[in-house]
Amino acid sequence: MNQQAEIGSRLKQIREHLEETQTVFGERFDCSRDDIANYERGLCDLPDKLLAALDRLGFNLRWLLNNDGAMIRD
Repeated sequence: MNQQAEIGSRLKQIREHLEETQTVFGERFDCSRDDIANYERGLCDLPDKLLAALDRLGFNLRWLLNNDGAMIRD
């Protein structure tokens, strides 16, 4: 699995942790369901606005981007 696909897989874990569909998750971050699906498949880079929003929610971006640490910051 390439790095982009691994990031996508971890993004999916965040979405599932929030118990949201791709549609609801996308609406939360002003993205379409197709955008979220493409991010989760590793077909597109995650936009800065999505990363910033996940950071504000307490998700660990080091984990998301590098699999370093836990999903949620301490």
